[in-house]
Amino acid sequence: MKLFVNGLWRKVVIDDLFPVDEKNKPLCAYSDRLQLWVSILEKAYLKVNGGYDFKGSVSSTDLFAFTSWLPEKVNLKEYDL
Repeated sequence: MKLFVNGLWRKVVIDDLFPVDEKNKPLCAYSDRLQLWVSILEKAYLKVNGGYDFKGSVSSTDLFAFTSWLPEKVNLKEYDL
């Protein structure tokens, strides 16, 4: 997986094991359409951030890590919609 970490694109190597409960249901992000990229992306991101004991995140920081795009916050209350 390639993520934008600390100002650079970095390769993050992960294994192919994902956390499951006693009924083999995933304890991580997953797709109902059997697309594995969702779980792989989450695992790589959490590895960079210290593992599954992750306290939470901010969506703009996450988007930056995945794309290197600097998001802009817009307060919609300032506009007459």
